[in-house]
Amino acid sequence: GKDKPALVMRIDMGNPYNKIRHRAMWAVLQNEAEPLLGAVEMDAACVVVNLFMLPDEPDLFRQCVQNIARVRADCE
Repeated sequence: GKDKPALVMRIDMGNPYNKIRHRAMWAVLQNEAEPLLGAVEMDAACVVVNLFMLPDEPDLFRQCVQNIARVRADCE
């Protein structure tokens, strides 16, 4: 309703936020089979997926682009 604030829900997770750089950097959807399910169940107005662009981490960037493409297709 109008009295309820809009929920923006992040639906991915990754390890780039850690202090140390890991041997394998990753970013995955929280629910790969149905990434929007939790957001729909919680009546989210918007979902957020990270786009990490770190030096020397092309695979991390690729994972993020794939996640965004997947979620965008599901949103349409």
